[in-house]
Amino acid sequence: MLLAQVSLRVAETNLTNTERILRIANTRFELGKTSKNELLQLQLELLNARKSVGVARRNIEISTLTLRSYIGLEGDSQLALTIPQAISRMEVDAQTVLAEAFANRSDAIAFVRRLAEAKRDVAKAKGQSGLIATLTANLGFSNSSRTIAGVYRSPQNQQLLQLQFAIPILDWGRSKSRVKTAQANEQFTEYAVEQDKQTFRQEILTQVTLFNMLKEQISLTAEADSIAGEKYHIARERYMLGNLSITDLSIAFQENDQAKRDYVNALRDFWGAYYQLRYLSLYDFEKKQKITY
Repeated sequence: MLLAQVSLRVAETNLTNTERILRIANTRFELGKTSKNELLQLQLELLNARKSVGVARRNIEISTLTLRSYIGLEGDSQLALTIPQAISRMEVDAQTVLAEAFANRSDAIAFVRRLAEAKRDVAKAKGQSGLIATLTANLGFSNSSRTIAGVYRSPQNQQLLQLQFAIPILDWGRSKSRVKTAQANEQFTEYAVEQDKQTFRQEILTQVTLFNMLKEQISLTAEADSIAGEKYHIARERYMLGNLSITDLSIAFQENDQAKRDYVNALRDFWGAYYQLRYLSLYDFEKKQKITY
């Protein structure tokens, strides 16, 4: 929605400037100082500017409806977003992100669980070979009666202790095969977990690098936006004085328009990368505390 608002503001400014320039160009044309081709180019620029305003207003309506639906905001009042003048200069250290991710994420906890389950299966396979003893104990009371109340009157003790042994005489190597299979599965699990850990680490390190790059990118795009705006202002004044062609003026406007869009897109990418880091680590880097719900 912020990008749509910026686009509308730029489109409306361009429309106003184009109308003003076209009036000057008409006067020059009557004086024979402007060519017909240049006048037609400005008329085309005016039509495109009006079309851009219409498209921008449509995008504003769509984005406003989407935002209201997303945050559950009722009513039909106009919404106006403000471009932040400064962003948080928080420092994000890769080792901190890794430590918090391994401490907080369920994926990291699952690594330990998968290894433990593999070791359990090996121990279970080894334990089921050879002598197997089963101890069973029962303790309770027993009674019978024609009435329900009589069942609970003077019940008799009932105790049972049973110990069973099972010794396989010949299992055709099934026990040894189960143990080897469990051990092979354990080795495969260790390899798979290590690979998943590497992928987990790499995803976090890549995201940290991307975040730091985007943080620097915002400063560059903000500076480019300022330069492009000043360049367009100078180009417009020079055209009005007759010292610049319509082509150079159009180029200056396009650069100014693109610079503003790039800055808003850089803001979106920056905060998207930041919240992706929060998701990967479950840690709030601004407040320096774990995220709990």
